[in-house]
Amino acid sequence: MNDDFEDTRRSLVLLAAGGLEVDVARVLDAARLYRSLCSTWNLAAKLMSARDLDTRFDKHFADSLSLGLLIGDAVRLGASYIDIGSGGGFPAIPLAIVLHGIPATLIERSATKADFLRHATDRLKLRRLRILQASYPCPSLPENPRVYTARATEQPQAVDKSIMKHLHREDFYLAQRSVDLSSSAQGFHAELVEDEFTRAGLRRGILYRISC
Repeated sequence: MNDDFEDTRRSLVLLAAGGLEVDVARVLDAARLYRSLCSTWNLAAKLMSARDLDTRFDKHFADSLSLGLLIGDAVRLGASYIDIGSGGGFPAIPLAIVLHGIPATLIERSATKADFLRHATDRLKLRRLRILQASYPCPSLPENPRVYTARATEQPQAVDKSIMKHLHREDFYLAQRSVDLSSSAQGFHAELVEDEFTRAGLRRGILYRISC
């Protein structure tokens, strides 16, 4: 199993260059623990493929960190962070690690995966992460403004439509895939995010910032 976390280290350099205070040793220690927890739970919870866990965990972690400046800025301005279909915890857990335990709500339908998320956040001492075993939309979400992610959901188009249905003017959705806006209400804006993470090849796919 690869342990060098090369892409994660490169992402941390870019986060620091963007003005984020980064404790590299702490983040790498937490990343190793997180990978160990995923490995222990993977057979029961089906968090990711064996190949991803063995050879691509670093890339998944770095891809999550590529949202760090956008999420961090929004939270500092008072936004609540909500991750839908959290599964194994990407991108929310890496973001909480690097952003010093920001408050976040993780929504996961699977009871087994929700149990994993609770165990992982406890072991990683991410006390401000709230795990909801539910489908989105669900009650008890933080008030606006909100910033959303939904990286790996079973029905991505349905989730995209549901998020946009509930977007308010101060909210935005970081979509890590193309989103069809043609059937949505008028007034949505999709901005393609191309930044230093994109140019460095640390983002696994495209990223749109969708707002209304």
